[in-house]
Amino acid sequence: MIWVKGKNFEENAYEHLIPFVATTYGKNTEEYRAEIDILKVNTTDFSIIQQSDKEGNKLKSNEEIEYAFTIKNEGKKDCMVNIEDNLPDGLIPLTAKYEYFELQNEDGIIYNDKATYLKVSKEKDLTDKTTDEDGKLIDFKLLTYIPEGESIHIVIKAKVDFLEEDTEVINFATLYGDNISTKTSNSIKNTILAYNAEDIENPEEPDNPDKPVDPGEPGNPEEPENPSETKKYNVSGSVWNDANKNGIKESNEERIEGVVVKLFNADTNSIAKDSKGNSYVYTTGKDGKYQFKDVNKGKYLVLFEYDTNRYSITKYQRNG
Repeated sequence: MIWVKGKNFEENAYEHLIPFVATTYGKNTEEYRAEIDILKVNTTDFSIIQQSDKEGNKLKSNEEIEYAFTIKNEGKKDCMVNIEDNLPDGLIPLTAKYEYFELQNEDGIIYNDKATYLKVSKEKDLTDKTTDEDGKLIDFKLLTYIPEGESIHIVIKAKVDFLEEDTEVINFATLYGDNISTKTSNSIKNTILAYNAEDIENPEEPDNPDKPVDPGEPGNPEEPENPSETKKYNVSGSVWNDANKNGIKESNEERIEGVVVKLFNADTNSIAKDSKGNSYVYTTGKDGKYQFKDVNKGKYLVLFEYDTNRYSITKYQRNG
């Protein structure tokens, strides 16, 4: 048996016909040449394209963005591939909706020549990061088989973190595997604007996003707003493990779940209450965030209940 390895194939061609002939000869013997055989070689290649309806936009704190990827097997050979995306600092991964192929038949998953491939859709929570074999944190990684000519789609949703200054972020994904060339998707660029509390006080219900009020020309000066209505405020933040103790919340630092947060009214010397008489007490989720809505104007302290044997307080936005 003779093993051969092809190389220098024509670019963007995935089916190759290679003439192959064997010749025998030796001392004091005639040379014999076999008939020419045509060796058919199929190769594989992939395309990976990224899209986002917010490409190029300026993003505000807490705003969500989706990155959509289409991965296609452009070659003439079925292949197993890895797709990996590590979001840039400043974006917090939330979820991934993705497709992959299962090898199966009517009796379930099997591994033989009669098996067929079924495309399956799945959703994954990305708030709990995974690690690779080297211990590196990964936002999203998928290993899947993609048959010849088939494609899959991946949509990754992320949330904008709270940053101190305007920051450009660039996202892309990488595709790699055995016996295939590593590919990188096109990049999507955005600018994250520095955190401004007023931007997220009520982002889902702006007063009138199509016709903002000109402060120099109020809408109806003869009918001013009801002065008896007290303006309400939102108090929000997050709890995280400040691993490097610099007082700055960074995207790769762990958010802490299960911390009880209370809003203390310094004027009444008691836990603040909402309009229904319920105490402002909140327990952080996986993202470490808390929020108290519709808070009256006043002086408040935010109190945290945590295990002092495991955690201590660091100085916020420490310099040097």
